[in-house]
Amino acid sequence: MTSEDVAASYAALVRYADDGRVTFRAKNERVAARFETQFERHARFRFELRLSNDNESSAVEWDGGRIRAVGPMFRPQTASTLAKAIACLTGVSFGAAYVVPQLLLGNAVGTRRLWPAHGAWTVEERRLSCATHVLALDAGGLLSELRSRSPFGETRIKYTVLDKAFAGGVRRA
Repeated sequence: MTSEDVAASYAALVRYADDGRVTFRAKNERVAARFETQFERHARFRFELRLSNDNESSAVEWDGGRIRAVGPMFRPQTASTLAKAIACLTGVSFGAAYVVPQLLLGNAVGTRRLWPAHGAWTVEERRLSCATHVLALDAGGLLSELRSRSPFGETRIKYTVLDKAFAGGVRRA
């Protein structure tokens, strides 16, 4: 499967929902978080993140026009664009807030691209060229896992697809 196939799989989705877990390990430190993504093309998008040591969650919501950012990770005025709202959660989620939303919403979120390298899937990372990112895909070309390694530590993002519907009623495994 090529990067174009993956992009086409996400572009063909009219509805998508997942939940997942991200873990980050560095030396003696371990950070974990849970997240959920809900999406209906041209209608709504929601990404919610809850850190394991936090009682409150933070979420980005978009209803086709209005952007709303709620929770302790946002300051006033941080959600003037969808890209800025997602960026607020990208670092603290170790990338989980960015990857799938970018595939679903495209340049409204950012411009990072996927491409095959050395037989594995890799996420382009121009700012941290020392990082290695490897993606695992399900049979329908959707993400099931993202693993990253850099001098700062290791990140693992597991995606569990809860719901998906493709354009034209085509459903993929």
